[in-house]
Amino acid sequence: MKDILKKLIKKLAGESDQIIDSSSYRLSIPLKVYPYALKYHGKLLTKDELLISKQKLEYLIKENYLKVLPSINQTANNTECLRCKNNSFECFALIDCKRCLNTHLYCRSCLQMNRVLACESLYYWHDKSIVFKEIEQVNHWQGELTNAQQYGAKKAINAFEHQTDKLIWAVTGSGKTELVFPVITHALEQGMRVCVASPRVDVVKEFRLRVESAFKNVSIAALYAGSEEQYENAQLIISTNHQLLRFKRAFDLLIIDEVDAYPYSSDQRLKKITQRSRKKQGTTIYLTATPNQSLKKLPTVFIPTRFHQQPLIIPQLKYSYQLNKSLKDKKLPSEFTQVLNSRKKPQRQLLIFVPTVKLSIDLKAEIIRMLINKSLIKNKIEVESVHASDENRSEKVNKFREKKLYCLITTTILERGVTFPSVDVIVIQADNQVFNSAGLVQISGRAGRSSADPNGHVYFMINNNTEAIKKSIKDLKYMNALTNELIL
Repeated sequence: MKDILKKLIKKLAGESDQIIDSSSYRLSIPLKVYPYALKYHGKLLTKDELLISKQKLEYLIKENYLKVLPSINQTANNTECLRCKNNSFECFALIDCKRCLNTHLYCRSCLQMNRVLACESLYYWHDKSIVFKEIEQVNHWQGELTNAQQYGAKKAINAFEHQTDKLIWAVTGSGKTELVFPVITHALEQGMRVCVASPRVDVVKEFRLRVESAFKNVSIAALYAGSEEQYENAQLIISTNHQLLRFKRAFDLLIIDEVDAYPYSSDQRLKKITQRSRKKQGTTIYLTATPNQSLKKLPTVFIPTRFHQQPLIIPQLKYSYQLNKSLKDKKLPSEFTQVLNSRKKPQRQLLIFVPTVKLSIDLKAEIIRMLINKSLIKNKIEVESVHASDENRSEKVNKFREKKLYCLITTTILERGVTFPSVDVIVIQADNQVFNSAGLVQISGRAGRSSADPNGHVYFMINNNTEAIKKSIKDLKYMNALTNELIL
């Protein structure tokens, strides 16, 4: 019966090339509507994003499956894009439209995700007939949660059952991903939809890797710019916050990872579209190791211990009064060699943070030369640099994760949400204003993440000690003190 149903759905899908697996859904609507419901439920799309003929589009609107909404709302005092929630007038512009042959506004704020024109509508699949099947044995993860993780997991499930929001403040390396597995499982088993959102693409990719083996029987899609699954629909969505502008009231459980990270933390529009993607009777769980004061006002679960019960690494300050001068000459001072010499386990990979893209490129040759001189590498191909606009970023990060690279030079894009089991960390020019206290805490948390190697070294190479550096070290020591109290 399932095979027959799938064949009918593929045939009825008409213009769409997407093969839709219906086995995860309950059938409670007319069969001819079913493939469109599977693909578009909870979506808010432009007409160009709907792969539907005019005749079928009119039918779906008439039968109240699709709701037609204005794309740009204009009043005497306000102009707002109803897709991306932009209401800044300088982010709108006039266009001589070839579709309606009139001059009108379009939104420049979300232009990279298909142009929103004032003369065209948005389409929202608001029908609630699509319901996922209840599934037994959703979670196939074989690991065990620590006592601290179990405590956080129970609080998250309780928040979901009572439809209340919750902040989980957990130190780097505490196992936040595994901590939310139980609440994700709880939602999926009841046939509900879950979204894990993050401001960072690297976090989305990392999370996808860790959940796809745990939730084998669930449809999963990872949404980010350039993703092959960018327009997919699934029961478990892992997405950058930007991609959620294509959703409205879709998810029963919304988990926002690295909630204090840029750009989400400072972009009110992103916050609005992210919350819009969740159902009104849903739950939002916020995850971070470094919450700001605003987030701390939320009901909070505090997890101060790493999963292996070992302390956070406290950075060592390495002063170099020639640092800034050396960097201008694309060189590194003698203190960098001292740092290399002081490492107790030189076989650990080396993760080097720099404040700018220019430095990540300029210092590569110098770092290669120094590592070869110290016999830490044999060939220049063992060192790479990455930054946000690097087209080969994912490939390089994967090579580092697979230990095909000894050293990776990076900007702040890898300060959070990525896990490498055995690394030493060096922050060059840690006193640069690019590095705030939260970022330095997150960077320090890249070291000592494995129970097989829970130590590691973190070095801050600086010319001056800054308030951000002082606060980051104070916060790390505070977390360690709390951990000691819990263990004792």
